[in-house]
Order: sequence, then C-alpha cells, then structure tokens
Amino acid sequence: MHVQASFSRLAIIVLVLCILSVANSMTADRTNDQQDVPDSLTIAALTAREPAARVAAVQKLADQSVLARLTAHDESREVREAAVARVTDQAVLAGIAMSAGLDVAFSAIAGITDQNLLAQIAERTSDVSVAAAAVRRFTDQRALERVAWSTADAFVREAAIARIANPSVLADIARREPGARIRQRAIGALSDPSVLAAIALTDASAGARLVAVLKLTEYLKAADQSLLSRIISDDSDVGVRLQALKYLTDSAELVRIARTAQPWQLRACALERITDQAVLVRAVETETDPLVREAAVGGITDKAFLMGVAVADKEDLVRGTAVRGLTAPPDLARFATTDRSEYVRETAAYRVRDQRTLSRILSRDAAESVRRAAIQNVTDPSLLARVAESDKAAAVRRGAAVKISDQSALTRLARRSTDATVRAIAVQKLTDQVVLARVAESDADPAVRVLAVARISNPSVISTLVSSEQTTDVRVALVRQITDDAVLARLAEGDRNAAVQAAATRRIVDQPTLQRLAESGEHADVVEAAIARIADPSVLVRLATTHRRWEVRRAATSHVFDHATLLPLAMTDPSDAVASMALARITQPSVLAEVARTVARVWLSADAVRRISDQAILADIAGTGRHADSRAAAAKRIDDRAVLEALIKNDLPWSVRLTVLDRLHDAAAVVDAVWNSDNERERIAAVQQLVDDPTALVKIATAHPDAGTRMAAFEKITESSALLAIAKLANYEDVGNAAVAKITDRAALAEVGRSAAEPNVSRTALKRVNDAATLADVAKTATNPLVGIAAVEFLADLAAQDDSRLIDIARTAPEDAVRAAAVERIRDEPVVARLASTDASEQVQLAAVRSTFDQVLLADIARTATRDDVRRIAIGRITDKALLTGLSGSWRPATGDARNEAASRLAVLQARDLVDLVADGSVELESAGSDIRTIDVRVRRRDPAVVSLVIRAGTYFLSETPSVQNMLVRRSVIVTFDSNEWMQVPVEAACANRTRSIPTARDRFTPSRPANQLLLENLMVELDAFEFGYGAEQAAVWIATDDADYEQLGLLVRRFQFQIPGGSRVIDFDDAARAMWICDRVGIDLERKRIWGDARKILEGLTPTCERRIRLWLERRLGKSKTDGLSTPSCGPP
Repeated sequence: MHVQASFSRLAIIVLVLCILSVANSMTADRTNDQQDVPDSLTIAALTAREPAARVAAVQKLADQSVLARLTAHDESREVREAAVARVTDQAVLAGIAMSAGLDVAFSAIAGITDQNLLAQIAERTSDVSVAAAAVRRFTDQRALERVAWSTADAFVREAAIARIANPSVLADIARREPGARIRQRAIGALSDPSVLAAIALTDASAGARLVAVLKLTEYLKAADQSLLSRIISDDSDVGVRLQALKYLTDSAELVRIARTAQPWQLRACALERITDQAVLVRAVETETDPLVREAAVGGITDKAFLMGVAVADKEDLVRGTAVRGLTAPPDLARFATTDRSEYVRETAAYRVRDQRTLSRILSRDAAESVRRAAIQNVTDPSLLARVAESDKAAAVRRGAAVKISDQSALTRLARRSTDATVRAIAVQKLTDQVVLARVAESDADPAVRVLAVARISNPSVISTLVSSEQTTDVRVALVRQITDDAVLARLAEGDRNAAVQAAATRRIVDQPTLQRLAESGEHADVVEAAIARIADPSVLVRLATTHRRWEVRRAATSHVFDHATLLPLAMTDPSDAVASMALARITQPSVLAEVARTVARVWLSADAVRRISDQAILADIAGTGRHADSRAAAAKRIDDRAVLEALIKNDLPWSVRLTVLDRLHDAAAVVDAVWNSDNERERIAAVQQLVDDPTALVKIATAHPDAGTRMAAFEKITESSALLAIAKLANYEDVGNAAVAKITDRAALAEVGRSAAEPNVSRTALKRVNDAATLADVAKTATNPLVGIAAVEFLADLAAQDDSRLIDIARTAPEDAVRAAAVERIRDEPVVARLASTDASEQVQLAAVRSTFDQVLLADIARTATRDDVRRIAIGRITDKALLTGLSGSWRPATGDARNEAASRLAVLQARDLVDLVADGSVELESAGSDIRTIDVRVRRRDPAVVSLVIRAGTYFLSETPSVQNMLVRRSVIVTFDSNEWMQVPVEAACANRTRSIPTARDRFTPSRPANQLLLENLMVELDAFEFGYGAEQAAVWIATDDADYEQLGLLVRRFQFQIPGGSRVIDFDDAARAMWICDRVGIDLERKRIWGDARKILEGLTPTCERRIRLWLERRLGKSKTDGLSTPSCGPP
C-alpha cells in the first residue's frame, strides 16, 4: 500500500538532507553525523510559547536543519515565514517548496535561483499552484516554451505563457492550441496591435475575440476608433461588442448606438459614456427598457429632473437610481421613510445622515434591507445600543454592534443579547477583565466563551476556568493562555481530553517533559506535538528507531536527518508510514539506490527510483533490481544511449525490455511484443510506443484478439485513411464503431456501411451518414439484406415527412427483405395497400397488409389480394361489421375460404355474449386459473336454442379469492355447441391487478363486464382486433388498471424451469412504447398516468427493431419531433 506518501505535508522534504552535505559524507566517520547538543537559541526557536519569541530566535538562527524543521512543523505562519526567510541552501528551499504548506512554499520558491531545481519542482510537485510559482521563476525561454506546449495542467501552462517573450511563439500557441483557456492566455500575452486586431475581427471563438479586444483597449490602449466601430457593428457576441464600446469616444456614434442598437446592453453602455444631458433626458423619456433608462438616469445631474423621475417612473430600479442622484436631506428623508418601494427606500436610506430620520426608519420600516442601509450612517450611541439589543433582524443587530465602542453598552450586549454573534462582537471589544471572566464562564455559546478567554490576561482566572470548563474548544483556548510549565505538564499528561492534552503539549518548554510525552503519550496529536518541540537530535533518533508505536516512530522520523538512521528505517521498519517518511528524508543517490534495488516494498522501490538521476545507478537498478515495476521506472529515466544498448543485452522482464526499446526506438521489437506478450499491460505499453508505424497500428486495431490492446492501438491513429481501413476491416465491434465515430466524410461512411466486416459497425456507419439520398442508394444497391434494412431504418428516421424514397425502395430494391422493411415505414396507406394486393413477393405483401390500418383499404385487400394468407390477415384486422357482411356475402367462387374467414370474423362480432347467457341461465360456466396469460373455461348449454356464444375481449373474470389477480380477456373466442356436454375452452387473458398472486387451477372466477370503464373496454377491443404481442398487451392493461410505471412493469419476468429467482423482464422499452401508443389511441390520458414520467427514458431505450411510427409518435408527444400528424395513431397497431 502506497497511501503513506500523503501522511504529512512535510513527508518529502527531500532536500533537507542536502543541508548536511557539509558534515555528512558517507565515507566519513559516522560520529561526524552526530549533532551538537542544542543551544539555547535552538531551544527557544523550537519551544518558546509565544510566536513573537520564536520569531525573534529564528531571526538569529543559522542552523539550516532547525530552520527546515520549523518551516514544516511550527503552527505559526509568522514563524514559518521567518524560518524560510533564513534558509539559504537552495536544495533545502526546493524541499520546502515541494512539501511544506502553500504559505511558505511560495516564499521558498522566491528564494530559489537554481533553474534545475525550479524545473524539478515544476515537474514533481503535486500542487499545481506551486508548480506554476516555480515556472514563473524560469528564465530559460526554451524551458518555458516546453512547459507551455506539453504540460498537462492548464494553470501551469498559463504561468509559462505569461513568461514567454517571443511573440511568434505566443502567436503560434494562439493559433494552434485547441484549448480555449490556453489560447486566451496566449492572446493576452501578445503585444502586437495588428495581430490582436486580426484576432479581434476574425477569430471564430468569442472568448478569443474578447481577450484580444481587452488587450487592445485596457492594456495597450492601442485600438483605433474605426476598429472599435467595426467590432461594435459586426461582431456576433454581445460581450465583445460591449468591451469595444467601453473605449469608443466618437460622440455621434455613441448617440446613434444609444438610440438604435440592439440588444439593450449596447444602448445602456453607450448611455453610460454620454455626458450630453439632452441626450440622456431624451433616453429617459423615450426608452422602453427599464435597464436602459436606469443607465441614462445615472448620468443626469439636473436635480429637478431626477426628482421627477424618482416620483413618476414606473420601474423601481430607475426610481432608485434617480434617488441616488439626489442630495437634499428633506428629499432623501421623504423617499427613505414614505416610498412604496423597498428598493427606493433602501437606496435613500444609504444617503440619509440625519439621526432622527434614521431613528424613525429603524423603528418603523418593516424591511430588513432598509434598516440595514440606515444603520450604516447611525452615530448616536444610544440608538446603536437599542438597535443592537432589540432589532428583529440579526444583520441589523450585528451592524449596530460593530459600531458601538461604549464599554457599558458592550457589557450589556455581552451579558444580555440573545444573538450569539452580537455577544461575540461585543466581547471582542471589551476590556473589563471581570466581565470577560463572567462571559467566559457562563455564556451559552462556546464560540463566545473562546473569544472571551482570548482576552483574559489574569492567570488565576484562567486556571479556575480550565478546571471547571467542559467544552473542548473553550478549554483549548484556555490552555493557550497558560504559561506555567507544571500546569501544562499536568494537563498534557493527565487530562481526559486529547485535544486539551495536545494544546498543552504545544505550550510546554521543558525538554524532559516533552521527551516523556513523546514516549508515553496515548494520542497521536500529543506525540507529534511533543516531538516537534524536542531539540535534541539523539532523542529523535532513539524514538524513530526503537519506539514500539509506529505513530511515534513516524513523527520522530520526520525530524531525523542522519542517513545511517534513515536507511534501515526505510528498508525494514514494519510500518509503511515510517518507511515512506524515512525515504522522503533521504537525499544521497547511493542510499536511494540501495533502497530501490533491495527494499521489499514495490511502491517504495519505485519512489526511490524517481529520486535518482545518475545514469549508472539507474542502469544497475534496471538490470538487477528486485521489482519489475521499479526496474522499468529506472530504465525510463535513462538518457544515455550507450547505457541503454548495454542494458538491452541482459535478460530483462517484458516491461523493462519495452521501456528500453522505446528509449532506443526499436519499432520491430516493440511490434513483436504486442503480438507475443501474454501480459496485457506490457502489450498496451508496447502499443503506446508505436508512434510512427500506422500500418502496424491498423493491423493491431483490426485483428488483435485482446480488446484493451485493440483500443490502445486505435487511440494512436488519427489519419483518415487508416480510420477507414479499421472501420471496414475490424473483426470486432468495439474498435470498428470507435473508428466510425471519428469518420466525418459521408461517402466514406456509406462505404463502411456497405462493406464493413462487422454488421454492427455497418449499422453505426449508416446511422452517421445523415443524408437521405445516400441512404436510399445504399438500400437499393446493397447485396447484404441487413445493410439494406439498416439503411431503410435510418432513412425513415431522417425523412419523416417524405415517403417518396421509401416507396421507390419498396418497388425497386432487389432484396425482398429490404423492400419489406421500406413498406413497414411508408405512411401513405393507399400505396401500401396496393403493394399488399399486387406485389410479386409474399414477404412484401405480408409486410404491406400488416402496415395497413384503414378499414376500407383492408377490405379492398381482402377482395383483390392474390394470396390466401394475405386476405386472411386483412380480414382479421377488420372490425367494421358492414364491410365484413359485404365480404362474406358477395365473394368470388375461387375464394370461398376467405369468405368463410369473413363470416367467422363477423360471427365473433355478432355472437351473443357469455356474460349475458350466464346471467339469464342459458349457459352454465366453470372457470379456473391457469397462468398469467390464460384462463381455463368449461361451458355447457342449458338452453338448446343457444347454438353459439362469444367470450369477448374485455370480459372481466373476477377472482373469488381477493388475493388473486382478476383477469381480462385479450382475444375473443367463438364457442359453437353441437351437444349439451361440457366444452373446454382456453381463453387468452391479461392480469388486471399487478401486485396480486398469479392464478392457479384451484382459483375460481366469475365473468362480468368492467363497470363504468368504457376506455378499458375500448382498449380490450383494440387488443382483440390487432396482434400487438403479449408484452405490449399486458403493459397496456396494467397502465390502464394499475397505473403502473416502467419499473413496476418489470414485475413480469421470464424464467426457465428450475431457475433461481431473477430472470429477464418480459416488458421491455419497445413493449412499453407500444402499450402507451395503444392507450393513447383509445383515449386514455397518458399524461395523468405514472408511465408518462418514464416516457423520455422509454424513448431513449427503444431498440432498432421498434416500429418507426411508434418512435415518431412518442417523439411528437414529447416535443422532440417536428413531424406533423402523428400526435395520435390513426388506427391499428404499428
């Protein structure tokens, strides 16, 4: 685990160790690393209680290691700043910049002049603001250009751009950079007026134009009036035009703009620049836009005119601006106290100085904003005190309290105010120690007590309070006032509260006490606070190496500088946190190399490698290191070609070998690695190196069996011909579709659609063609029916109002499947009906008859179609009894079967109803459950005169068990009697109570008609007349009877026998859309149903197989389509 790299903000003061270079050579006697016993100056800098005392000591201190500790650990910013100001060692400053808080990091960078160190900071720090500060110290223009072009973070790049002096480089960035923010920064750094003028006039980006105009006007003062006029009149962006207008000086042009320009912002801006009173007065009198009038009023100086506007204008905004121009106290008092508008009263109140008027406002005005404005000008102490105590608005009370200086009034507020913030304001101004003590002891708000404690100077009061106070924050504030080491030690060692212990520890000066706390403190905060104040290095080493608790060892390690101590800690300490801290303190390359080569922790080894730049050491790690990741990291940092060539001769892991090959630019070996390595990470790493071999990348992208490797290769390709090849040749959908997404040429997309090796890639390409003529051509010429059908589908979506191309395809395409797909999407029913009767293809005829809904046209198909199955389907879709009567009685002799079909269909519509026959006793019935789709009905006649009956769609079978679903008949059934025996009749049904149990053979039902539910009956008749499919039909019933939403429709799932709970939902997005379509057709108000809340989700989830007219209808209902005539389906199913 590598989380320990973030344990402390000083964790990588990688630097601080460099300060020991004077006496820390690894070949010297280790005794030379021992530091002297700390002197009084060091102890004072580390342990003095008051920041001022520590600052005074720091200002005399020269010990770089102690100064480094202070910059990292001291809680006072003043001390940290003073310490960093005394550091002179460049490496130490670099370490501070990369690991300390931002407050001293910037100060450290300001002291660094070494360009290499600045570059390292910019490269390695994780804080972009620190990196940017380092970049701002660069003097090397080439380094700045490199950062401006290649660094990932925009903030750092901006810092570099600001330092670039070469105008051609800046112009190049402004021209080529794709990111708007960086472009604008580069434009802002330009100083050539002609270049800026060209950008201001012609750049496509409004942001870029605005920056150019800003630079020309506000910084260079170089924009001529003709350029500004041209921008104002021609630019499409209001912001750009306004910026130019701010610097237009031509009076006549300003007047013209003020009178006629659009939008209103331009007129308002022009009026703000005009001083001619007549023009301004005319604008107030004639302008209809209140914001423009307000701009004009702001420039008028005539008090009488302003008074008239303040009284008569209909807009409060304009009246308020007029009041702002008044100066007479009576006028201001009048508006502040009597005006109907809160805004006008507030504006006037801000300008009132008369204390009696202000008192009246504060006493009587109900608007808080007005009273808040009035309090700003109150000087009467008694009025301030009254308002601070009693005003009902907190903001007004607090505004008054801030202005009070009288100690008696402050005392009263501190003791009596119900507003904690008011009490806090008063406490911060109080000087009476008795009152402060009383507040510190008894105020209900801990924050107020803390403020009081901070102002108490009496030690005995502090001691008393600290023993009686219960709130942690208050006790900590009290501890910060204590100076007695004995009291502090007692609190640090024995207090029950960890925060109080830590606060006391941070005040202790006595070194033995601090050592004792470091060794035995129970809480991490206490231990760290104690260690931070220990001045003896030998004590820190002992704690870092021998203490049983890792928190203590890590805290002590953060203050150790001895490499002989740090190395074993990094290598063997059982705590990752301690090891990470130790490594962060090591600076000597040979010691870092030892860690990188041999340490057991992989992440620690890699961290050590990133700290090494010596080529020989890196080569040794890459060749013989313990971990492949750190070996590869080492190889990546090698620049010396001779070292790399020697290294590649060794037996290396793939990751290391690939890295070396990349450094040597050996493309053939890299390609071999892509195809032969068993490790996906290594394959992808190899692909990343194939920058200059598009042929190899195309082959990998189209044919490599591993998806990650394919996509890695694809992402390296940008050339259009290569993308086309991938889209056509790819054996895998993922990369093929990704290539199609990058192709914009219509002809190329059509080519992919016709010939792609992967069918889904072909569909994706055709969907992106977005041209009706091209899609029609593909549909008529495609040799693959699936391609032609996809082209028809997308053509239909594209040409929703024009059937001409679809009709042409239906008549002339060579593939029957393509012609049938076109027929299903034609809206002209007479054309479709003719195809149903006359087309030579059975597939086309069947598609045509199923796409015909008009009853007369269906009857015509039944008369004229050449195929029996087509005639049979047409008859089955007719509900008009007159048409059926005609068809059954006057038929040509050759079509007797069809005549019988018509007669049977008519019989269904005319037969006596089961419910009526059961009710009058003519028929006896038994009905039982079967499953969610059917009811088992047994029926026999009692009256011999009953020859037949119909169980009509819409018949309600009511369950005799309340917990079992009621059922609705979906298909009408004719029962013909030839005896008085029982007859078994299975009836197709739908569940009408979604949450109840599914019927079983034990459940019994009684037939009836839905009471007062005409829409439900109409729905079931619709389902009977047309085949919609079970999922859509059940969904329609649940929408009507149970008001089900899409999630609730998912209750119905499909499972295999013996399958554990789960399964796939039966009613999908397509079924839900069909159900909504059916309900809308029969008059059910969908927008009052829960399903309407899911309509957009359903539309977005429709599959390519969903019928076109369903999609178009739903888009229309949702307002997403401009297609007319589809708000309600005309008849029949899609």
